[in-house]
Amino acid sequence: MRPTCTSNPDAWFPEQAAGARSLANRHALDGCVRCPIRSSCARLALDDPTHLTGIWAGVYVPPPGNQHRARAHALDRLRSIGFPQAMPHEDHRTTA
Repeated sequence: MRPTCTSNPDAWFPEQAAGARSLANRHALDGCVRCPIRSSCARLALDDPTHLTGIWAGVYVPPPGNQHRARAHALDRLRSIGFPQAMPHEDHRTTA
């Protein structure tokens, strides 16, 4: 299986979140779920998250600016895709 992003690279860098939710991009994002390099894509994106924006590993990362919460959530999602073994799991938590 070939990575979905190789067929239309421009689709992965929409100007705004509305572009990431368009029908064409939604179809492209769905392809990320089955992509053979999804975890590698997430790790590559996290190499330098300072200026990171666009769609990576099926996650829309808003540009740096006033969307701090959405951006932080997107980066957390990339970490869970790229480094799943490092993320805490619900069933391993203890209560005091």
